[in-house]
Amino acid sequence: MALNLCVLASGSTGNATLLWADNSALLIDCGRSKRFIEESLKSLQVDITRVKGILITHGHGDHINSGTIILARTHAIPIYIHAETYTTILGKKQCEPIARLDRRLIRHHTLESFVLDEFRVQPFTTFHNGGFAGRTFGFSIIHDDGQRRRKIGFLTDTGKIDDAIIEALADSHALVLEANHDPELVRNSDRHPVNKQWVLSDYGHLSNAANANAIREIIRRSKRNDILKHIFVAHISEQHNTPAIALRHIRTILNEYMIENIELIPTFHRAKSIVVNLA
Repeated sequence: MALNLCVLASGSTGNATLLWADNSALLIDCGRSKRFIEESLKSLQVDITRVKGILITHGHGDHINSGTIILARTHAIPIYIHAETYTTILGKKQCEPIARLDRRLIRHHTLESFVLDEFRVQPFTTFHNGGFAGRTFGFSIIHDDGQRRRKIGFLTDTGKIDDAIIEALADSHALVLEANHDPELVRNSDRHPVNKQWVLSDYGHLSNAANANAIREIIRRSKRNDILKHIFVAHISEQHNTPAIALRHIRTILNEYMIENIELIPTFHRAKSIVVNLA
């Protein structure tokens, strides 16, 4: 059975990741327009009727907005969102239509694992705040067709990583993992000092080095040190990073740790990544 992963878009301009098997699919975040998502799925030859749910990490507009709600309403796709985050975004003009969405399309997840069609989803807490964030989460997702078991870890928008996050992501076959910035580029930028302080804080975003160190710890915590093969380098800042800088910095650190045979995959703000087949 095929299992595929593609980051449709990643960054402050909007985030969306598609995970799909033979019979169903799910979106992790959906911060782009209905048209963008529909066209992205069409280019991947994935019928949108296969999408059984949209997992929301938190309430910022690059992860959930009016486009998310229009897509959910048009195609009757349930939105899986923590109750606190849902309540928070009700006060946000851009997400106001969610109050009129059919309540059967709103599913409030907790920290408990749940089944979403072919997938088992385990939410875990992350460290991110500001604006309408609400409660913030990452997800580990397991697909088991009875013959092969695959685990995908998803972590963006966190300022730090603790033992609980490492444990949640251990034994993943593939990761979508944030590498938002190069700290020196942040410090030397002309942005407002408060914004720079937040980006670099424990409730902002992960740096390139933090990404590499997280990979090392995830591998150390895994039962097998060769199980992780693919890492999508995600949420790369347009102001404080580039895909080339991020991949070069991460690869340099991984080489120092003698970690090899992992494919580092760049993601982009306005274009999809390559597709990884995990079957």
